[in-house]
Amino acid sequence: MKAIKPKQADVEKMSMELGLSTYEIKAALGLPLEPKCLAKTVFKARDLFEEADSVEAAEAARIKWEELTLDELKKVKTPKQARDLYGNAPDGNVKEAVLAKWNSLSLNVVAAAKKVDDLIFAFNTAPPGSEAEAAAFQKWNEFSLREIARAKSKDEVFDAWTEAPPDSEADKEATKKLDRLYLAAVKKTTNVGKLRKILEEAPTASVRAAAIRKLAIFFPKRK
Repeated sequence: MKAIKPKQADVEKMSMELGLSTYEIKAALGLPLEPKCLAKTVFKARDLFEEADSVEAAEAARIKWEELTLDELKKVKTPKQARDLYGNAPDGNVKEAVLAKWNSLSLNVVAAAKKVDDLIFAFNTAPPGSEAEAAAFQKWNEFSLREIARAKSKDEVFDAWTEAPPDSEADKEATKKLDRLYLAAVKKTTNVGKLRKILEEAPTASVRAAAIRKLAIFFPKRK
């Protein structure tokens, strides 16, 4: 079959038959591209894509948007930077590439974490539902369990509890330990002021009920 020159190709027909944009076909054939996207930033390219008044203008902006996003991705060094870029990336392979780097950077943060605060940060800045988020949660739980095991006083356990992952093994262990310590305090004290304070601070319903029962001793019925 004799090849035809690019300018002789029916771009519109090719677009409909092949399911390709006219912009992509023209670019492949070396034909003039109109309009050109002159955006210099990811945000500008995104805005031009969303405001495009023709298919070709939208395609030109989309391609530029992807190029600029990939350029920015090379500069990303932290999970927060990756998260911000992900929120402004075009859908498709480019967005998936940003997500992959975001997850990778977050895994690095998890691996380097040395304390609970580091892991709370790693969890909060990791991609939702990602491998990195799960890894951060698991390590956070492990660190919190150690803190809870070391804690001796009600205040120490309470502090460890407030920093434990929600609905985790550590969260449940802290609740049980607080329950034991507070119940022991209720049993030990006969001071109304201390019992009132325990009632106010009660971390569980069982502690609250125990404090109320003990306080009832000081409120006998009048004959």
